[in-house]
Amino acid sequence: LDGSIYRERSHSHAIGHVANPSSFGWAVDGVCDGFGDILRFIAFGLVLHKMFGNGKISSSGYQLMDIETNIICPSRGSEAGICRRYLGRLYQFWLNYRRPILIMMCISLQSLVSSILWNYFMISYHTVLETDQYAGDINYREIVKTQSDILKSSPMWMVCYFWRLVNPQNMTQLQLLAILYGKEVDFLLSIQLLGFLPPIIVGMGSYMHLQIAVHAVREAAFS
Repeated sequence: LDGSIYRERSHSHAIGHVANPSSFGWAVDGVCDGFGDILRFIAFGLVLHKMFGNGKISSSGYQLMDIETNIICPSRGSEAGICRRYLGRLYQFWLNYRRPILIMMCISLQSLVSSILWNYFMISYHTVLETDQYAGDINYREIVKTQSDILKSSPMWMVCYFWRLVNPQNMTQLQLLAILYGKEVDFLLSIQLLGFLPPIIVGMGSYMHLQIAVHAVREAAFS
């Protein structure tokens, strides 16, 4: 809705949904999404910690041993002892939340990778298939025909379909759906590593198709 309002006010609605990373709205949307993701990941981390702490999920690295605390904080009276005490608390926090933090780092990296690839290919496809990037003595009619043929081709539709499945918004929807059915812990544990595969595989396929499209448009321009 925010994009539609902006295009209506700027009298550019007829152009359609054009990607413009330099716009202020693009930056605001990214910042808002980032804050939402951070808060969601923190909530997931707390849920995972609660599950590990209740013993519902086995974890062998969560017992705080006095010997570890004493090694970090042997003295309590001096300034050095105070510093060591804070370091000890930080170390205890790491021991308590180590596994949830590592899991959520993997999940957040998956969202980051998917977001970067999604934006890269959206902008690249727009540049190759919806703009006139060549100047001079070129075959403009053949460029338009080639761009139209690529947009209507089956491989292009497959790229769009698979990115519809693995884009960042859909990943968020899957996480929210897992919350709805009370399966967020099982879901997070199952995708902490496997979740990297879909965006990487779709990204590799999209890159190969994009290079074919770039070559075809270039050949049409100078044919």
